[in-house]
Amino acid sequence: MTQQLLKSVLKTIRKHEDSGSLFLGCVIILIALFMLLFVFIPKLSIITIKAPQVFPSPTPVFLEKSQGIPLKQSVRTYTTTGIDTLWKIAVLFYKDGYQWTKIYEANKAVIPNPNILEKNLELVIPD
Repeated sequence: MTQQLLKSVLKTIRKHEDSGSLFLGCVIILIALFMLLFVFIPKLSIITIKAPQVFPSPTPVFLEKSQGIPLKQSVRTYTTTGIDTLWKIAVLFYKDGYQWTKIYEANKAVIPNPNILEKNLELVIPD
């Protein structure tokens, strides 16, 4: 009895093997699309780009013209995101990626490795 039942179940599976494979293939494709849309794409840097906080460089203002003592200039700063590089920051502020060394020299105390920038670093952007 059980052998006949097993044989009939196996026969039915063999008959519908193509449609079963097609169904499983569709399920795998749907899972891959779901992962692509909701897991991988939000982590790409193309979608989450944060604009830098740019302050114009002020001209020195004198307290008294006779003393010639300028007021302290305001400092431009930039807070890093998880996707920043010194090259990208230099392009944003100087329109020249090769100026990344200026930013690195001004921030050596907070940047141990110029190739890796941590998130939420407060960088000073020199003029």
